[in-house]
Amino acid sequence: MNTEKHMGAHFAKNDESGEELLTNTTEDEPVIEQDEQAEAQADEAQPSEAQLDEPATEPATAEPSVDDAIDAILGEILARVNGEASATPAETPQAVSEQPAVSVPAETVALPQADADTVRVTPSFDTLPTVLDATQVAPHAGDEGSPNEATPTTDEPSEPASAPEPIAKISASDGPKHASFEEPKKKKRSKLGIVLFLLLIALVCGAYGGGVWASQRYFMPNTTINGEDVSLQPIEEVAARHSESTSGYQVAVTGQGIDLTLTAADVDLRSDGDAYVKDALSSLDPWKWPLQILETHDLTADKSITFDEKKVTKAVTDAVDEFNKTAKQPKDATYRYDDKKHLYEVVPEEAGTALVTEEVVKLTVAAVDELAPSVELGEDLLVQPAVLSDDEQLNKSVADVNAKLSATQKLTVGDNEVFEVGAELIAGWTKVSDKLEVTVDQEAITTWARGPLSDELDTVGKTRSYTRPDGKNVTVTGGEYGWTIDGAELAQQICDNVKAGTAATIDIPMMQTAGSWNPGGQEWGNRYIDIDISEQHVRMYDSSSNLIWESDCVTGNSSEGHDTPEGVWQLNSNKESGSVRLEGPEDKRTGEPEYVSYVTYWMPFVWNAVAMHDATWRYSFGGTIYQTDGSHGCVNLPYDKAEELYGLTEVGDVVITHY
Repeated sequence: MNTEKHMGAHFAKNDESGEELLTNTTEDEPVIEQDEQAEAQADEAQPSEAQLDEPATEPATAEPSVDDAIDAILGEILARVNGEASATPAETPQAVSEQPAVSVPAETVALPQADADTVRVTPSFDTLPTVLDATQVAPHAGDEGSPNEATPTTDEPSEPASAPEPIAKISASDGPKHASFEEPKKKKRSKLGIVLFLLLIALVCGAYGGGVWASQRYFMPNTTINGEDVSLQPIEEVAARHSESTSGYQVAVTGQGIDLTLTAADVDLRSDGDAYVKDALSSLDPWKWPLQILETHDLTADKSITFDEKKVTKAVTDAVDEFNKTAKQPKDATYRYDDKKHLYEVVPEEAGTALVTEEVVKLTVAAVDELAPSVELGEDLLVQPAVLSDDEQLNKSVADVNAKLSATQKLTVGDNEVFEVGAELIAGWTKVSDKLEVTVDQEAITTWARGPLSDELDTVGKTRSYTRPDGKNVTVTGGEYGWTIDGAELAQQICDNVKAGTAATIDIPMMQTAGSWNPGGQEWGNRYIDIDISEQHVRMYDSSSNLIWESDCVTGNSSEGHDTPEGVWQLNSNKESGSVRLEGPEDKRTGEPEYVSYVTYWMPFVWNAVAMHDATWRYSFGGTIYQTDGSHGCVNLPYDKAEELYGLTEVGDVVITHY
């Protein structure tokens, strides 16, 4: 095995200082002096005078240095990044020692006495692994590869060794100097920067994570919930405080005669603090706390209050219903007819004292939901009239009905105004419904026309007075002649005009007319037949009031109740001549007519039962015969007089029977 000469790093103790001296030597060769260029470079890194004056440092111990700790931290980080298990700091020195290193004999190699050019080097655990690297120092001649075995020296010549690479740039000066290692320093600075960067990241991550943790447990600064300041307060504390906030709650409902107090227990009031704060925090993101921490947060949240609304409703309803039993109920605005003004006018509404139960319940429920301490009931909760005096429809209806009242109806018979339908009557026929719709009651108008108006205007059967051409004043009642209005037709015309608000003049439609309009007087013309029962005499006057025919007669037997009917009549269409059979009433014993007779001239004026006719069975007429031996009601005439009269009369001629 060839033994090579090589440069090695040998340690020796200085006899005076006890320092270990590192010298660059070759076997059997003195310390190599550096050239001038190396000296110039070394001069740049010379220590200051203060450093030179400092006492020599004690040799490094086997304890780990800061650099060792840094190496361990970097190793741990890299191992975690690569998913590998790293060595603990306590294991680092061993790891370092396991690096390839120069072989040092068991006995210290003696170096030459240090002189001024010898550089003292204090080895450390940081520099030693770098300097004593297997790649820089060759093993001793005869080594078998084991770094821990010493190779004895020999006098045998060996082959020249190749020039070794310099271990360090060493320069000598007037005094001892430390060695300068540029490459290790660069590595140290690189490691330190990485560590500082990683520490900075760790600090930032720690601060961020702490902020996330805190923002999940505390409210941020400048934070309010529904106006309550909760800045920096624990979230759990705010939730607990909210949960307890309803335990002593009660609400007082007062006003308008009501005095009611409800407690939290009465309505099963509860507050969920956790839901309250959760709702408030829903707009915040704890992971964004760096962006939100300096902002103002006016949070809103549902109060998360629950209560039994049915219990609130029942308690309030019972109280209000009991109060309303004795309260005054309101009255709607309406209308009425003013007799003096002859107009309808609006009657103002009247307020009451009763309360609207539903509204009181609604207010109380809202108060409990908002945790309001009281509810004050005002007049706006009173039951209000449904129709007010300023109601548009009411006022329109009043105006409409007043327009109808002004529709005066003038009623005439011929040229005679006989009646005026004014506001007084129309007011009774118009109605305003609950919906304030104006209607005209036609049935009411018809009833009036057929009743009161007919009673006033109809003349048939009424007492009338007149003066006969011979000067006798006659008063007669009864009969079928005169005026009879058509009430139904008249009512229709009046109703139509009133509905339209149209004033009009109406010629009264008649069911029966007379010769002239003269209520209570002579309504017939100058031509008529006058039968004077008291005189037992019959007269006929022409249209000029001239007496054109007269005769004595025998009227109905007054002693037997067969009086001739009194009144104003008309000769009817049953007038006939020839052999006219007359039959008396039926005899109940025999079933046959009481009598049967025949006449030649039949001139009826009361239906077909009472007539003027010839009576050939009589020999005398006039006087008082009628009182005991009168007819069955007819007016008996001598045959020749009956014949004359038959020729003078016409159907429709007025016949008046009177006393």
